[in-house]
Amino acid sequence: MEDNRKIIMKLTNTMRRTGYLLSVTTRGILSYQEDFLIGALGVLLFHFTNLAAVYLVFDIAGPSLGWTPEQAVFLMAVSNLRFAIGG
Repeated sequence: MEDNRKIIMKLTNTMRRTGYLLSVTTRGILSYQEDFLIGALGVLLFHFTNLAAVYLVFDIAGPSLGWTPEQAVFLMAVSNLRFAIGG
């Protein structure tokens, strides 16, 4: 029972430290609000144009490749998710 308490205490401390570091990082990013907003808009614009290009290419050439535009967009989303999670 004592081992479980130690593990729970370590996990709790780790979660507190992680939350604190996350809040410090977020405050640092948001301290330059204009820069943050411009960067966020740039990322959204980049991904939107990338998505539109993939959709158009597979809408035109997809039937000859055996892919639907929805399948290509799903594959792109999974690929982007991997980079978002894995860094």
